[in-house]
Amino acid sequence: MINTIDLDIQLVAYCDSMSIEDSRADSEVSLVIDLARAKCNLILAQKALAECKVKESEVMTSLMKLEANNVEHRLDDIDLGLGHMHAILRKHGLSYCPPPLPQRYHDDDPHGTAIKTAQGHLLTIQLD
Repeated sequence: MINTIDLDIQLVAYCDSMSIEDSRADSEVSLVIDLARAKCNLILAQKALAECKVKESEVMTSLMKLEANNVEHRLDDIDLGLGHMHAILRKHGLSYCPPPLPQRYHDDDPHGTAIKTAQGHLLTIQLD
C-alpha cells in the first residue's frame, strides 16, 4: 500500500526541481503544485501535533505514576502510625472501638432521607 504522505512529499520535491514557464497551462500546474505543497505542510503539521500529543500523554502518565507512588508512601506511613497507636493502646490495656455509623431507614422512606441512629432514634431530613 502506498503512503499518501510520501507521495505528496515526493510530488512537492519533484515539482520544486522543475522550472515552469508563464502561460495558462503552466499557471494551472503552478496552482496544483501550490495545493500539493499546502497539503504536504498540513500533513506535516498534523504529524507534529500528533507527536506532541503522544509526548503530552507520556509525561502525564509519568506524573500520575509519581503521584500514585507518593500517595502509596503516605498510606504506608499512615498505616505504620496506626499500627504504632494500636500497639501503644494494647500495651496500656486500652482499645478503640469507633461508634457505629447511622443506618438508612428505607421502609417508609422512598427518598432515603430518614436515618436510624444507633440509639434507635429515627431522624428525618427534609430539604426545602
